[in-house]
Amino acid sequence: MKRQHLQQARQLSEREQKNRINMQLQNMRYRRFMMLRYCLAIFFFSNVSWLIMQTAQANALMIVPIFLLLLNIGALVVMQRRASQPTSSTSQNLFLVRLSLIAQAAIGIVWLFTLLFLKQEAGIWIPIFTLTPAVQHVLSGLLLFLVGYAAIGIGKVLRMEQKQDRWYQPVKQFEQQLGG
Repeated sequence: MKRQHLQQARQLSEREQKNRINMQLQNMRYRRFMMLRYCLAIFFFSNVSWLIMQTAQANALMIVPIFLLLLNIGALVVMQRRASQPTSSTSQNLFLVRLSLIAQAAIGIVWLFTLLFLKQEAGIWIPIFTLTPAVQHVLSGLLLFLVGYAAIGIGKVLRMEQKQDRWYQPVKQFEQQLGG
């Protein structure tokens, strides 16, 4: 009877060890995509707030935040699928993520250009705010931050697609140590 309990305890311990290793591997895979997840989450919520502001002025520009939201959702789905697959067998094609970040940066640059140089048309982009100089400075700073963050995200995606990102080798080595 004691022998049977010891054997069950060993099996439980081996199962716990295997679960712990699998959890560690999964965390390492997700860590590769962490910056991009936060980047897309920031853009998602900024686009949601932009869409809410656009509903106050029903015009054709409502389609822009909707388009960006759809790209963000698609990119998040692609990243979730890539993060849950083994690194060595995963194709590192993150086209939708890259497209989402490029679109976000391009629209941010157009919006920033409009805000800085075409002040009369800037009210089309943000119908709620009166564009006083203080609001223009704050919006310019926010747009510069978002465009810069998108550029950093694009660089991260390109490094991940070429398998040159910081987390690729550690994850690959850990998977090889486990035999998979």
